[in-house]
Amino acid sequence: MRVSLVTKTGKNFGAVLQAVALSYAIRELGAEVQIVQYPSKRLAESFRTIKRIHDIHDLYYDLRVLPKYHQVERMNQRFIEFRKGHLEFSQPYSDENAILEHPPEADLYMTGSDQVWNPNIRFSPIYFLEFGKSSTRRVSYSASIGLDHIPEQYIQRFRDYLSRFDMISVREESAEKVLNSIGIKATTTVDPTLLIDAQSWNRLIAPYEKKHPYILVYTLYDNKRLDDIALEAKKRLGHKIINIATDVKRKYIGDQTIWDAGPVEFLQLIANADLVITSSYHGMLFSINFGVPFVTIPPRETYSRFNDFLTSINIDDRMIESVSELTQTQFSPIERNQYLDQKIARSKEYLKNVLQVF
Repeated sequence: MRVSLVTKTGKNFGAVLQAVALSYAIRELGAEVQIVQYPSKRLAESFRTIKRIHDIHDLYYDLRVLPKYHQVERMNQRFIEFRKGHLEFSQPYSDENAILEHPPEADLYMTGSDQVWNPNIRFSPIYFLEFGKSSTRRVSYSASIGLDHIPEQYIQRFRDYLSRFDMISVREESAEKVLNSIGIKATTTVDPTLLIDAQSWNRLIAPYEKKHPYILVYTLYDNKRLDDIALEAKKRLGHKIINIATDVKRKYIGDQTIWDAGPVEFLQLIANADLVITSSYHGMLFSINFGVPFVTIPPRETYSRFNDFLTSINIDDRMIESVSELTQTQFSPIERNQYLDQKIARSKEYLKNVLQVF
């Protein structure tokens, strides 16, 4: 069976690693899988160290990058090499029309995960598989809406797009409820990164020389609440703070900021941390997968996806809002529990059924 997978694989650790995980899980079940390379021009542009200048914002960005040029360039190359080494891509599609005119040939079209259905983030019919023959089967795996509701102006489009799907799974229980409320049958499955266990992820990680205990801080935007919590954790534990840089415009606290981390280095830093403090959904998930102590300070606009998952596996005490909620027990390792194991087993069964039925 040939599967064409529409997902996000841009310069984002979670996006690339979830695509690798889902591709791996599909191949493990005996199918071929190819990532639809879309939008190819925008993807290529995202890996440029110096942006093409279209406005004052691009110029400002480039001026901020220049002092760290070699590190940022190394990070970009690590992303490029990792994607080439672990993902198989279709021909490049520059825009929606290119896919509509020459759709990929496959036995099954699949979309998911990583906020492919978030109406606030590049809401495209391509992520709803609006291309190709009507006879081709269409499914989703752990597609994320990323919000706790569908804005009114998008509800009918969701109905129209998803009416063509044969099977639908979403990543958040809140998304399942929202879709069911508008007449779309869906089930909840885990993020693809949890389909791969820590031992399998460790095969991607080269030996890591850990020089000292450290608190890893990983966030995509400035967040004073998170910074305060990290500094308090440092005070209590006496560990240094290491940041994974995500944006040259951000301000970083602590002792060290790593500017050249690619996906492998990202995994290394989480797997070897003594504590992870993150506002990232995938930062949280990899901490859980590796059994690393963590706390997460979820963004308010996407709070539901953190709350849904952590509550469902009974560790919502790891989700905090302020320094006053930081406790000693949060510095202890995460142990796998039956709730997580059951969710992963059901998710694997869903994917197996998708591929066997079609």
